[in-house]
Amino acid sequence: GSQSARYQPPSTGFLFLKPAFQRALCVPPKGRMMVGTDYKSQEFFIKALLSKDMKMVNAYLTGDVYTAFGHDSGVMPKGSNKRTHPTLRQACKASVLGISYSMTCVGLAAKLTQDLKREVTEEEAQEYIDMFEETYDVAHDWGQDYLEDFSDRGYDRLADGWVMFGDNENFRSVGNYPVQGLGSCILRRAIAMAQDKGIDVCVPLHDAAYAEVPLNDWNAVKVFNECMVDAFSYYFEGDMKEYAKKIILDCEVWSPELEEGARKVGPWEASVEKIHIDERAVSEYKRFRPYMEQKAGWALL
Repeated sequence: GSQSARYQPPSTGFLFLKPAFQRALCVPPKGRMMVGTDYKSQEFFIKALLSKDMKMVNAYLTGDVYTAFGHDSGVMPKGSNKRTHPTLRQACKASVLGISYSMTCVGLAAKLTQDLKREVTEEEAQEYIDMFEETYDVAHDWGQDYLEDFSDRGYDRLADGWVMFGDNENFRSVGNYPVQGLGSCILRRAIAMAQDKGIDVCVPLHDAAYAEVPLNDWNAVKVFNECMVDAFSYYFEGDMKEYAKKIILDCEVWSPELEEGARKVGPWEASVEKIHIDERAVSEYKRFRPYMEQKAGWALL
C-alpha cells in the first residue's frame, strides 16, 4: 500500500505491475473466467465531486476528460475529438494526468516532450498548468484550501479511518491524499460488497479489481459491476451522490474458452478476450510471445 492507502504492491512480486505484456500470463482455470473492472478517470471525477466543481463534473460526464479539457480551455476547437486533433488531445491528456499528480512545469515539459515527440519548454508547460487551474478553478481553490487545512490540523483521516499524519513534507503526497485516499476507501468497499455477494475477488490494483467467476456467469459480472458503482457513490451525499452514480466503468473478461468480441452486461459493455493482452502492449506481446509459450494452468499460450 501507499500513504494514501491505495493498493500499490511492489512490482517485484506482482504480475499486474510487471511489464504490461506479461498480463497475458494470467489465465483462469478451466471452467472459470477472469473479470477486471476499473473506474475510468476515477481521480478526476473524485476531485470534481469533492470540490463540487460542476464544470469538471460535466467534463467527466462527456466520457473523455482529455478532450473535454481541450474544449473547456480552448486548446481544442469545439466539436473536435481524438481523431480530428490527435496531437492536441494527447497534449491535453498528458497535462490532465500530470497536473492531477501536482506535476510542476519542469516535469510536465519533459512529459509533453516525450509524448508529443517535439521539444516543449517549461514556459509552454506552465501555460497548460495555468489553463487547467483557470478552467477548473473551483477544484483548484478547493485543493489549495485542503493543503492549508492539513497544515493547520496536522493530520487527515479518510472516510474509513485511515490516517496520514502531518510529518509528511511531500506536498504532492499531501495534495493527492484526499482524492487517492477516497479512491482506496471506495475500492475496499467495492471488494467487501462483491465478496458479500459471493464474488471471488482475487486482486485489487490502484482503481481496479479483478475477480474469478464461473465460465459464462454473466450475471456475476453484472453483480460485480453493480458493486463497483454502489461503492463509488457510497461516500457522497445529495446531488454529488447522484452524479457519482454515473461513474464510467471499463470491464474486461477473459478465458481461453470464450469467444472474443464485446458483450452487453446490464448497462455496461464488456470486452471479451481469450487471453488478456493489455492494449498498451500489443506489440511487446507479439515480440515476446515465443519466449512465453509454456503451460499456464490448463491452457497453452
